[in-house]
Amino acid sequence: MNFLFPTPVIYDGNESRYLQRDGARFATYLSEQGHSAKKIIIDEGKGLPQPQSPLLEKASITDWHSSEYWQKHNADVVLLYGGFAPRMLPIAKAIRKATPFLALKLDSSLGVHSPFYKPGLMINKKYHIFHQNRPCIVSGILAILWWIKQAIISKKSFYREYFPLFDLITAESSIAAENTRNYFNKIGLTKEAKKVIVLPHPVSAAFSETTQCEKENLIIAVAADWSNPLKGGKLLIKSLTKVLARHTDYSAIIVGDNFDGLKKLSNKAGDDIASRIKFVGKLDSDQIAPYYQKSKIHIITSGSEAAPNSASEALTSRCSLVFSKNLLQLQPISESGFATISNCRSPTAFANAISNEIIKWQWQQNYQQTIQQAFQHSSNIRTLSKNLTMNINTKC
Repeated sequence: MNFLFPTPVIYDGNESRYLQRDGARFATYLSEQGHSAKKIIIDEGKGLPQPQSPLLEKASITDWHSSEYWQKHNADVVLLYGGFAPRMLPIAKAIRKATPFLALKLDSSLGVHSPFYKPGLMINKKYHIFHQNRPCIVSGILAILWWIKQAIISKKSFYREYFPLFDLITAESSIAAENTRNYFNKIGLTKEAKKVIVLPHPVSAAFSETTQCEKENLIIAVAADWSNPLKGGKLLIKSLTKVLARHTDYSAIIVGDNFDGLKKLSNKAGDDIASRIKFVGKLDSDQIAPYYQKSKIHIITSGSEAAPNSASEALTSRCSLVFSKNLLQLQPISESGFATISNCRSPTAFANAISNEIIKWQWQQNYQQTIQQAFQHSSNIRTLSKNLTMNINTKC
């Protein structure tokens, strides 16, 4: 079969970055199984050469809107990482004309839902997104205005035109899938509600096949860029300094770029604590696997995330999680007993949540084996690929 994974991100020439995530992982595995598979990204017209990898291709936005472009690929299946922004409608229509099976990746933490769904949470999450490059007050005002706009301007007509284009609609989490089904049924998209399945972002085999080592008393945090306020870098350090002062046998590993400010903040806690916080810089996704394998707890201090992918990678590596209530999509993991939710995004609350997980690791002798049994296959690339192809065969 011939698979395409269009992902509307702009190519910047760093080929390896685009092969680490999204449909490229599906494409890699499916290619190894004898299929033809490729991830398509956007060419912004800067004269960059085509990527060398056969798994990656860039195309102009004009091509993305052209059914002729998609027809030349002669794809049997297209999984569009398009979400549900109105700008994706003409693209989905162009692909629909050119392929017998079109699936959608919602790529949304909470799926499709009414604007009145948990307004406080949605405003808070949007605040953190705006706050990446805006002052606090401005971000707060914009988040409220954003919510008012969502409540006033109905998207139902767009949804009724957009979602019927797809043969399959995939959601990142069980909460996102449930929300989407419920809302579809509410607005009359009953056929589309039956098309919704859970298909998490795939975890590379490196996380499950890396030689398992003895777990150490380590806490790990991962971000691409720690200077981004969305990731909660200052909150992370303040939380860790409290925890490491309480639990003197624990240390921490921080993975990601632009950590100088965090390192200075950790130094203020004194040599004993600062020496137990290691900064390793930015790594490719698969290179992080050995760090997860030896860590016990993965902490996520972000104010808003989609999946997040690091959670799946950590669970596959037998880590437990700590995160805030903002990441509602991860709540089922806490309900299963493999995570602690911080009551709020404060250093004390996060420190208490981490301490709770430390106590679990002390008293539950089979904690890591239980995590492994529960999550070893949930985001495994083999399992997800089989699930995807099974649903394709069922729908065809």
